[in-house]
Amino acid sequence: MNQRKTLAVVTACILSCSLMFGGGPALADTTYKVKAGDSLYSIASNHKITVEELKQANNLKNSRILAGQTLQIPADYASHRVVSGESLYKLAKQYGCTVSEIKKLNGLSGNVIQPGQILKMPAGGSKTGSNTTVKVTSSRGGAYQRTYTQAEWDMLAQVVYGEARGEIYDGQVAVAAVVLNRMEHDGFPDTMRGVVFQKNAFTCVSDGQYYMTPDRTAYQAALEAMQGTDPTGGCLYYWNPVTATSRWIWTRTIEMRIGNHVFGN
Repeated sequence: MNQRKTLAVVTACILSCSLMFGGGPALADTTYKVKAGDSLYSIASNHKITVEELKQANNLKNSRILAGQTLQIPADYASHRVVSGESLYKLAKQYGCTVSEIKKLNGLSGNVIQPGQILKMPAGGSKTGSNTTVKVTSSRGGAYQRTYTQAEWDMLAQVVYGEARGEIYDGQVAVAAVVLNRMEHDGFPDTMRGVVFQKNAFTCVSDGQYYMTPDRTAYQAALEAMQGTDPTGGCLYYWNPVTATSRWIWTRTIEMRIGNHVFGN
């Protein structure tokens, strides 16, 4: 089985890994009082962090939370000390965000920054520098661990954006999880590239939407799935019941619906 193949174990590097480029420590956490109907998914999404980050910040072993409970919310930005030669454009590229986002976060009206200046940088940026390898350790169900590279993170985010942009956040995580579930199933290729480019596997590859540039939400959803979150409970397929034209896909057993997609096996 694919799960028995060599699986590297490395230290997880989550979205905040962009801090390795000279940024200072993350700013102080805030708190949030849980309300009836809240879930870790909804709270994390509203604060632009991952469920894993939220669980780690509060030492949670599972996803159970109670109304009235106070949670620590990791700050969704970090500090960066400007060095000579840096520009807003370079920092935006480095942190995987836009110049406008940096300016808005720091109340800047112009594009001039000075060496030694401390800027707030979005910690939820999409990706790190282009020459950096990002490795994430996942323990999906405790059954295995796998190492992902930056290229694989990019690839997964492209699938999420191409297939599920506009879906609710949980729905985007779910689409990413299906890709990863296939990698660990004997009936599919055991590499990210093999799964993504399997013939007729994903509409976005066939119609070219895969090659669009993913946004930050797509990267975050891809990362959360890589870290082990799977809203589908292990499903291998998803489709939109309104637009699906394949007769074969309707032979699959529907397990649940998330957003506009149904997920099944």
